[in-house]
Amino acid sequence: MTSAAYGRGMDRLAGLPNDVAGALRVAPAEEKAQLELALQWTDLEGAPARVAERVRVRVLTWDPLGWMGERAAGLAAAVQGSGSGYSITLFVGAWALDHPVTGTVAGDLGALATSIVKVGAVNEAHLVSGDYADLAGENLAAPLLGAVALDDTAAAPAVALVAGWRPIDEPTVLLVVEAELGSIDVDLTPRPLSAPDAPAPGCPACRGDAFSVPFALGHARPAMCPPHRAEALAEMARVTLQAERANPDGWEAFCHAAADLLPAPHIPYPIRDRYLDSVEGPSEAHTPELLGEQAEALLALLDWARTPERLAAGMWDLGWRPMDGGSQDNPEFEDEAHDVAYRLGSAGEFDLAARVVDALVPVMPDSAANLHGELAAQLAEAGHLDAARERIAAALADPSADLMTEIYAGEVSAAGGELDEAERRYRAALARARRDGDSMFENDLLWHLVELLQDDDDRADEVVELVAARDRAHARQYEPAEPVTFRSSDVPFGRKVGRNEPCPCGSGKKFKQCHGRS
Repeated sequence: MTSAAYGRGMDRLAGLPNDVAGALRVAPAEEKAQLELALQWTDLEGAPARVAERVRVRVLTWDPLGWMGERAAGLAAAVQGSGSGYSITLFVGAWALDHPVTGTVAGDLGALATSIVKVGAVNEAHLVSGDYADLAGENLAAPLLGAVALDDTAAAPAVALVAGWRPIDEPTVLLVVEAELGSIDVDLTPRPLSAPDAPAPGCPACRGDAFSVPFALGHARPAMCPPHRAEALAEMARVTLQAERANPDGWEAFCHAAADLLPAPHIPYPIRDRYLDSVEGPSEAHTPELLGEQAEALLALLDWARTPERLAAGMWDLGWRPMDGGSQDNPEFEDEAHDVAYRLGSAGEFDLAARVVDALVPVMPDSAANLHGELAAQLAEAGHLDAARERIAAALADPSADLMTEIYAGEVSAAGGELDEAERRYRAALARARRDGDSMFENDLLWHLVELLQDDDDRADEVVELVAARDRAHARQYEPAEPVTFRSSDVPFGRKVGRNEPCPCGSGKKFKQCHGRS
């Protein structure tokens, strides 16, 4: 029987006790939470029975290593301890249990745990000695989740609730990272610093508080007295250096994941994975179907985000936030999202483009005017003048309106035959660009004026002057601090910079995301 046939028409929570089923139904998908379960088999003997007694399950709503890419439903099987005290923890993604492969949550948990029992029984001696994790890391022992059989031949264990939903903590993150990347030489057990001869008022270390190193100790350090601040810094440096020497990749991954334990919502994985799948592959030549799917995936993400703060928190889940955090800017996402709106408009998919723009504006308020304006220019070029005028009015009324918005407004006016209004806007914006010393916008605005006036024979002399001014403005954009030799592949002299081309300032961003939005 195939897993698809096995799962058809089944209740995914069938066979679970009421408390377990109830807890899974209310899984806090936006929180970083864990649920602890126990499994019990009634038909095992010998080594399989002994290993089975050591297995526990933690269902996670958040994958500490999710920023590294999609991973299996059985996120990890981590071994702790040795001798009679060793234990095995199976980590499972709650989002995967929404659509169990076998058809039921009990079946999926049973398949994963049965693999652990089978492999563990063969390697029981290594589990007891504490050598199993090192051997598995060197491919000298089979992985505990390497014998998963998704069928209905194995007897599923009974499932019991051990602890309800609670926050994922640093030790849990460490277990998941070590199961994936090997042992990290760090002890997260909270411990106090030295006892002072004369306690300082208000110092948590003088008070005898215990701290996990390095993160909890680092958070508490500013409130400490000077001697304890120095001791804390030395202890943090010792632990960090020790861990980096033992497992640099594992330590870096642990620091990245632990930093994301700060209280913040995270993107539910079905939304996250759909969006990441949609942006993989070529972005310039999507078929209409793929472009539509990318737009719908983006809309689902934006519906979740709703605010810039939630979007910024979600960048960790997309793997698009620097490890040092701090900045609320999300240039990679904003560039991708803006490009979806632009390509929809270019393809004439204006209804969908409008939905994307209207969903982007609340989470990208600094780009609101130019999102509206770009769509307005595309609508006007396609002859949808009423819609274009409504959209450009929204752009001009937005606090983020800038010189780029004025250019879009001029394009809408020109497309509607309002040539005097277009010229007025271009010249007013040109005066502002010159006042601000922005040669890039000066060049772009002069280009628009040349295009607008070049067919008017009565203004031929004026057009010649505008072309000369445009070329001078373009030259100022590329004035080097030191003499350079331009290659033939550089931007041709005097050419208008396309909004989706790299910004000539050298930032690495597209023009519309750099000087095109300033």
